[in-house]
Amino acid sequence: MAASVFAVPTGENYSTFSFTNSFKGVINETWKTTENILKASFVFSRVRKEAFCNREENILATSKVISPAVLPENTKTTVAKKYGDYTMKESVNIVGEEHSAADYLSMANRTETLICRIYCDGSVTTVTRIRK
Repeated sequence: MAASVFAVPTGENYSTFSFTNSFKGVINETWKTTENILKASFVFSRVRKEAFCNREENILATSKVISPAVLPENTKTTVAKKYGDYTMKESVNIVGEEHSAADYLSMANRTETLICRIYCDGSVTTVTRIRK
């Protein structure tokens, strides 16, 4: 079985990124670039994921959307007590360098949207407030 190397689709002469070395069998991959970051969106093992890389082709982080329904019970209890007038919208699991992981949750009510960080002990802190 031969490993393929996908070229990052840009107008510039970026070197290739060995995408299949990290994610074998991806489907529906798309690429976007900014000044310093390459972002691949794809489906891997039937899960929509994103990978973020620097220009040196090192993976900086990966992310995937997870259902708020699968959050730990202690987190759901904290959210209900602390943010009772908000509705949970989406949660994201981010794995960074050296496999450090973090979960984030977006919640909204009629006046604002919150982005919160979820900790292993079930605690939740607000990272950003966005007024509607």
